[in-house]
Amino acid sequence: MNKFLSYLIVIIFVLLKNNSDAQHKDNYFLSSFTVGSSLTFRNFNTYFQDIHEYTWNFNTAVSLNKHFFLGIQVLNIFIDYKTEETERYNIFGSFLQYNITPFAKFHPFAEISLNKGNYYYPSDSYYPENEKTYYYTGIGGGIEMPLIKNNKQFFVDLSFIFYLQKINSEIVYDYNQYIIGLNYHFGKSFKKY
Repeated sequence: MNKFLSYLIVIIFVLLKNNSDAQHKDNYFLSSFTVGSSLTFRNFNTYFQDIHEYTWNFNTAVSLNKHFFLGIQVLNIFIDYKTEETERYNIFGSFLQYNITPFAKFHPFAEISLNKGNYYYPSDSYYPENEKTYYYTGIGGGIEMPLIKNNKQFFVDLSFIFYLQKINSEIVYDYNQYIIGLNYHFGKSFKKY
């Protein structure tokens, strides 16, 4: 976990250094700001009952240059067991997003993240536990598409993130999230039509 964080800090430092050397017309450092939100649903069928899980993801990011965005996210996870009260869990952290084709109409990206939270779904149990703090390394990707033709602010976000849960540096569980959400961009536009 510490090694991953060290690599992330070095990457960000190099990006900031390279960006400061860029010409002013190509300077995208902190020139764009994005806010996004999504609500996803998963259903688990067990021997005992159906389990419904809703995840509300809120995230925000700023541009480091024309390819990279650095952001924070909060995942609020609500689990409805039908026979018990709804339980709530949280995962929060930071992410680095690489925009593969920043000036294209359809905007594919790759993402890595480092998170912590209290959501744990052990392999020998059907019910998560919220007694401890756990760490999650996320990796995934997706595509951003304009919600309205020729609009450079509202976008639909379609992506999939694979989270590896770590306890004492050992991967014990993976939490996968598909995302169908909305993003709003402020500032300098990365979209050309």
